[in-house]
Amino acid sequence: MKKLMTPAKTAEKTNQESELFKLAKKLVTERIPGFRKGTSDVPAYTHSISVADSLQKIGCR
Repeated sequence: MKKLMTPAKTAEKTNQESELFKLAKKLVTERIPGFRKGTSDVPAYTHSISVADSLQKIGCR
């Protein structure tokens, strides 16, 4: 039997996911050095963040 989540639990889960996403972005910016190929002004991590943002927009977590 599937348990139903209360609004408080849903808000708590959303907040935890948001905090994890912030942490993931921070780690990506710190751990992916350098610049994108062929550029000298676009950090290499921007592609990873762009992909993550796109996935969130379509509902992937």
